Amino acid sequence: MEEQEEILGLERTSSQQEIKKAYYKLALRLHPDKNPGNEDAKEKFQLLQKVISILGDPEKRALYDQTGCVDDAELGGAAVESLYEYFRTIYQKVTEEDIEEFEANYRGSETEKVDLKELYKKCKGNMDKVFSWMICSDEKLDSHRFKDIVDVAIAA
Repeated sequence: MEEQEEILGLERTSSQQEIKKAYYKLALRLHPDKNPGNEDAKEKFQLLQKVISILGDPEKRALYDQTGCVDDAELGGAAVESLYEYFRTIYQKVTEEDIEEFEANYRGSETEKVDLKELYKKCKGNMDKVFSWMICSDEKLDSHRFKDIVDVAIAA
């Protein structure tokens, strides 16, 4: 499919106002009522409708700008592979070392204490549930430490 901006005669960085202006100008010229029996004008008008449905919606436009896809059918095959590659460049692969480092920094942190207190309230004091929801926790290793944190919070 032709580039959306080529159809409207605009740059990729055009504002919403510029897009609307170009759309209305073309829509008036290509509308089937103004071109009865002209199949070429009818096809271009239908394509114009598809273009404005993408570029006129900020979320769809952002997706189009990132992927070049204009509809759900195009989000298969090569487009999915490019999306995969796109997200691979944004998000690095998580290694075991990354997880171990996170766990080391999380255990004993203020964030862990806040999370524990919130889960304790949410689970109404049921520590089995707390341990099943609490990240980086091990009942055998953390029960005494968690008890101390909860006792201090209750006393406060």
